[in-house]
Amino acid sequence: FETWRAADARTINIRVRGNHYYRLELGSACPALLDPGARLVTTFRGTPTVCSPLDWDLKVSSGIGSPAIPCFVRKMTRLSPSEVAALTTKARP
Repeated sequence: FETWRAADARTINIRVRGNHYYRLELGSACPALLDPGARLVTTFRGTPTVCSPLDWDLKVSSGIGSPAIPCFVRKMTRLSPSEVAALTTKARP
């Protein structure tokens, strides 16, 4: 992915390959996503292709030096152009 924004502690919107957007719904809240210095840490084993929520190994850190906390991706949805247009500035990557 290229950029991301947390809509809230349970939802991440990501942009991939320029104009493709996805919503990642998390299985539980990851409050560190809302910190100003939050960083996503992803690990790929084998190919970096993500086809389902199970392919994500996602962690979030509050910033440099903070431990990375696992965030389980429960659902991954590709957003339509109208859904992307409806995103608030705060939630749009």
